[in-house]
Amino acid sequence: GTLLVLMDAAALDVWELALREKSAWSVLNHGSVAASVRKRMSGCKCAGYDVVVTTYDALKAKERVMAVDVQGHVVADEREGSQWMSSRNNDTGSQQTVSLSVLHEVSWFRVIFVDCLGRISILSKSHTARFAAAVGINATTRCILFKESDTVRELEKFKENVKHIRACATVLRIPEGNASNLVGPLSIDFHKVNQGEPME
Repeated sequence: GTLLVLMDAAALDVWELALREKSAWSVLNHGSVAASVRKRMSGCKCAGYDVVVTTYDALKAKERVMAVDVQGHVVADEREGSQWMSSRNNDTGSQQTVSLSVLHEVSWFRVIFVDCLGRISILSKSHTARFAAAVGINATTRCILFKESDTVRELEKFKENVKHIRACATVLRIPEGNASNLVGPLSIDFHKVNQGEPME
């Protein structure tokens, strides 16, 4: 399934409604579920939906103790039929256990992070629990959608800020040597698409 991570709870119902009305997908609004109920949810229940919509705050909730590797990625137990995370695996090097959300129990097909450019960005702040929770999610495909900025220069500032580029590359699991490729020919500027301008 797909995990959609939003910046704030106000957008949860809007996305849920749009997905239910415009698609045949099953949708779980994880972010609007009470914290006490989320703690009792299973990863299997979440994995049973086509799309799960949540927030960074719900993603950072401390609901399960799980093993993570040195990069902060959740380490799944790869034994057949197992739903448990492994606490030690000699092949992955040093590990520790941390408390993460039930969503970290699932290996997602895709995860889409919604963020903003500038000071209110979540994914450019690598020292926060929200950032660590985003890095920990396992998914085959990962992408970040940046909401439109009120300031014209925000994209240019982002492109020039090596720290922010590296933080986003970490979330996307792009190797550090390739972080400079994050903004370039493979990125899409939707302003140009919407205005009919030719793509570079």
